[in-house]
Amino acid sequence: MERPLEKLVSEDSPHYSIICFHYYIQYHLHVQLSEAAEYARKKGVVLKGDLPIGVDRNSVDTWVYPNLFRMNTSTGAPPDYFDKNGQNWGFPTYNWEEMSKDNYGWWRGRLTQMAKYFTAYRIDHILGFFRIWELLIKMMKYIKKRKMYDMKNNCGRTNDNFWAVDLA
Repeated sequence: MERPLEKLVSEDSPHYSIICFHYYIQYHLHVQLSEAAEYARKKGVVLKGDLPIGVDRNSVDTWVYPNLFRMNTSTGAPPDYFDKNGQNWGFPTYNWEEMSKDNYGWWRGRLTQMAKYFTAYRIDHILGFFRIWELLIKMMKYIKKRKMYDMKNNCGRTNDNFWAVDLA
């Protein structure tokens, strides 16, 4: 029996060409970053990688390992001085209980992969390992997208990582 991943990447898949394109891009990114990292190490330069606390809900990780994520939730920040309505970052929260069953293999794999390129890491929103604001997806009907101001080119754009409560 053909597994879902094998079916998706088969030449008969309607998504085959776009998947090949992304494989191509990822492969060349890996090759170039590996070469840059090796060069930096030889020159005594430390490369520091940025590791976001969350993963996109449409990422390969959530698709291949759905049991490791709470797909009915979304991460964010509670209302505070910076945003009176709180923030919805849009990432699913982690299923820590499930991750613990294999001694956090997914995280260990993620860090092992990063170590191929970087000597040091910065974990964005590291506090998310200890506490995170979790929103239930079913509550999203009370939240609308907010236009965020783009400082660079002085125009409004939708940023899917930020939401505002609209009680009207």
